[in-house]
Amino acid sequence: MGFGETFIDMVWRIMSNNWYCVIINGSRHGFFHSIRGLKQGDPLSPALFVLGAEVLTRILNNLHQHYLYTGFQMENRGPQINHLSFADDIIIFTSTSKYSLQLIMKTLQMYEGISGQFINKDKSQILIPTNTPDDIIDRVVSITGYKCTHGPMTYLGCPLYIGRQRVIYFTSIVAKVIAKIQGWQTKMLSYGGRATLIKSGWDKEKRKYHWASWETLSLPYEEGGNCSFWWDDWLGIGSLANHYEYIPRFNNSTVSMFLTNGKWNEEKIRKQAPQHMIHTILNTEIMYQQNTLDQAQWKLQSHGNFTCKSAWENVRKKKNKTLTDRMTWHTNIPFKASFLLWKALRHKLPTNDKLISFGRETAECSCCYRPGLDNINHSFVSGSFAKHI
Repeated sequence: MGFGETFIDMVWRIMSNNWYCVIINGSRHGFFHSIRGLKQGDPLSPALFVLGAEVLTRILNNLHQHYLYTGFQMENRGPQINHLSFADDIIIFTSTSKYSLQLIMKTLQMYEGISGQFINKDKSQILIPTNTPDDIIDRVVSITGYKCTHGPMTYLGCPLYIGRQRVIYFTSIVAKVIAKIQGWQTKMLSYGGRATLIKSGWDKEKRKYHWASWETLSLPYEEGGNCSFWWDDWLGIGSLANHYEYIPRFNNSTVSMFLTNGKWNEEKIRKQAPQHMIHTILNTEIMYQQNTLDQAQWKLQSHGNFTCKSAWENVRKKKNKTLTDRMTWHTNIPFKASFLLWKALRHKLPTNDKLISFGRETAECSCCYRPGLDNINHSFVSGSFAKHI
């Protein structure tokens, strides 16, 4: 990966100079040398793990350049997906081709030999469709040594399956979410906390009344690697894949693969790119810097960095901003007062006239303790308590 000898020697000395002793009944016994790994809690450990994972990622991605390897695609015009990884959990995508499976196993065995990390075959599975022929299943099991399953299997706490969704696949996730929300309900929540709970739409009682729709609650206060040649929008007109019916088999090419000494390789462009896009590509200037990774720019922000706020602002349904809403949610007004005013202006308070529409019996007026109807106007304008204020 290009590290200098000094850095490599430093890491090796740290890893190879570990000694341990065992404490029994408060006394130390024995003193032995560790042949592998770092001390528990060593801050260098996660860094070395990331470096090891990067090696595995690169050698797996290099398989796409092998002429015998056939990758996995959701559909013929889609990109080839090689693998997904998070920490020490990894999913590898491939076809059932004999040569592809052998290349993957050879790559994994090479990584085991280099890193000293070994795959736990008891915890590894191969997910295949239910209609897969028996001879293909036998081939996969024979080459990999892993057991096959038709699903579901769990990855990062979520079920992975092939075919239609089934409610039973998600029961454990639903149970965890319900347990978390019920934990909220056992606490004394502020109006801000209650607003969060209301937005979740959760109520453990069977009879529940949704005082406002998600469409209303989701409105703002004022309204109420390297760049992929085929799949990234590096031209600013959408991905090239959308402008071309035929995409080469090795469709994970990067833009840099079509450059020679910082300039377009016209011969390669004319062979692979869509004919009607060749002129546009050749007239696009690329600020190519060798050994420098490309950086994606988020156009909705001036600084170019992605934010969830800007993405939501771009896709959400919008309404005209009003002075009333802006003043209702003024920063100098306590949230609980703004929240009460917001509900009152939209007739979302549980007054008697509102409860009757839900089929509930009327109760005494909260301000004058007399039975009968009351409404927003009575509570805030014409009622005895409102007049007194």
